[in-house]
Amino acid sequence: MTAADVGALIDHAESRGDSVMATAIFLGAVTGLRRGELCALRWSSVHLEEGLLDVAESLTVIGGQVTVGGTKTHQARRMALDTSAVDAIGRRVAYQRWLAERTGVDLVADPWLLSRRANGADPPLPDGVTQAFSRYCKALGMPYHFHELRHFLATVGVASGQDVRTVAGRLGHADPSMTLRVYAHAQEVTDRELARLVGEAVASQRKALPAS
Repeated sequence: MTAADVGALIDHAESRGDSVMATAIFLGAVTGLRRGELCALRWSSVHLEEGLLDVAESLTVIGGQVTVGGTKTHQARRMALDTSAVDAIGRRVAYQRWLAERTGVDLVADPWLLSRRANGADPPLPDGVTQAFSRYCKALGMPYHFHELRHFLATVGVASGQDVRTVAGRLGHADPSMTLRVYAHAQEVTDRELARLVGEAVASQRKALPAS
């Protein structure tokens, strides 16, 4: 998945008036959150002024019963949000406020960030997010599934030379070595880029040999 693919999917969701999926796709790509972690986000999870996001819970559905528990590693984490992510979440919150006002309902005390209910009372279901994402990919002729957004974040992070511990922390991997094992292909890209940079630096300092 490329950044252009992610952008096209977000634009497609927005063109269909789907604020939930536009936000879910954006956040999935820039945070690398697992599907259940995204679905469990509430307004209180976000600190827009500080540009921070708290990830402490994950939502699952077992036997038709919605359950909210700890993350996969049972560890909460806090991650930074850039200005574009802050803007995307801010627009989602503003839309939810507008929708509640338009339909004449009061928002619940702490709305679910990706709720489709006007009052924010119900969380999105993971399978519903997956199915909507698959429909949008199919409409655009893309072969992806929702987990590809997590791969996108990891691959970009590792390939750009970011510290593996930082990437692992954002993904919620308890062990950074797991990140390296899963995204070894991205590490190879970084290694090739390093080889190019060093080679060019050395070559640029060599004296030109006289023509024979």
